[in-house]
Amino acid sequence: MIETADKCPHCDSLGPKKNRRVMWMMIGLVIVLAGAMGLIIFNRSQEKVRTRAEIDAARRAEKIHQRIMSATFLLKTSVADPDSVQMDDIKTNIDGSVLCYQYSVKDRNGKMQKKKAAFAEGDFHYSAGSWGIYCQSKDIMEVPDKPPPID
Repeated sequence: MIETADKCPHCDSLGPKKNRRVMWMMIGLVIVLAGAMGLIIFNRSQEKVRTRAEIDAARRAEKIHQRIMSATFLLKTSVADPDSVQMDDIKTNIDGSVLCYQYSVKDRNGKMQKKKAAFAEGDFHYSAGSWGIYCQSKDIMEVPDKPPPID
């Protein structure tokens, strides 16, 4: 018998398989990657597809919400006692260029007074005529408390 033989003389085998462990690791890696890809595809198929109109409406609502926050801050800083301001009602038009505020504020005597103001063209208008012009049109609507997410 030859001691340097590559084959087993009794069973005609080539001996222990080299790299068998590496092969099984590669097969396992392929299975894991295929499962991950399947999970990603499944999750994407479950996402709600939003139309362009829905995205535009959400962006418009976010823009209006930011404008309301800025104008409310400006209104509060324009009164003698900013902490006493209580917003009763806020309305806007469809694009947010006009904001109509009905609010209560303490006067110098400490009594609460109801007031109205229209924020248009970058400034507040406090007169009854301005309120009629800006805030009593058909396209004025209630403001939602919180804008929808944009995603």
